[in-house]
Amino acid sequence: MKITDIKSFVIELAPTGENDYRYTTLGITQVFTDEGITGYGFRRTPDDVLNSQVRPGLIGKDPRNIIEILKSGAQILRFQRQRSISSTPYEKQQ
Repeated sequence: MKITDIKSFVIELAPTGENDYRYTTLGITQVFTDEGITGYGFRRTPDDVLNSQVRPGLIGKDPRNIIEILKSGAQILRFQRQRSISSTPYEKQQ
């Protein structure tokens, strides 16, 4: 079994009552396999990171091999964190 595609969408839930001011945003990810099985999960990863880094790293992998997927995800997050730290502009203290 191999991952063939990953799609993502956002659901926004509005308040349910007159005194309810809560808005909820849920990121949902669908994972499709070559055997016709679709998995669903919640996400907090921004769309641009999901599409440019996570999706290409998971296509072709076996979704049952959780260790490999978690290692791959950890590498992506570590790279993303390093990139955001190194791209932060340095301001001289006066």
